Amino acid sequence: MKRLIAVALATTLTAGAAQAAPDGATLFKTRCGTCHFSPDIMPQQMRMGPSLRGVVGRKAGTLASFPRYSKAMKAFGQPWTVQRLDTYLTNPQQTVQGTIMGFAGLKAPADRAAVIAYLNRPGSR
Repeated sequence: MKRLIAVALATTLTAGAAQAAPDGATLFKTRCGTCHFSPDIMPQQMRMGPSLRGVVGRKAGTLASFPRYSKAMKAFGQPWTVQRLDTYLTNPQQTVQGTIMGFAGLKAPADRAAVIAYLNRPGSR
């Protein structure tokens, strides 16, 4: 009986964890979408921030169609790797001191991973 209860509990916890996995598209829409269009939008359209279509691998502060990069972002100028995006999305102001992006960051590693996976999928590059 104890084994049956333990198996049922483990199954319930596993199912709950699977349901709780963050969805990158939803997180992007709710946390990033105020300032950035979805990377699915073609052509690369701008809001307050630049298009994030193809951001993975692009050098920071260099999207020619976006005229409002801060001096700090232009000076940062490093390519956006998955690791660099993770660091930046943890604390943008600490990673690029002087950035004008008014975003506190995504504190949960799973949330950052989901958003980065969404930005890095083949349809958004």
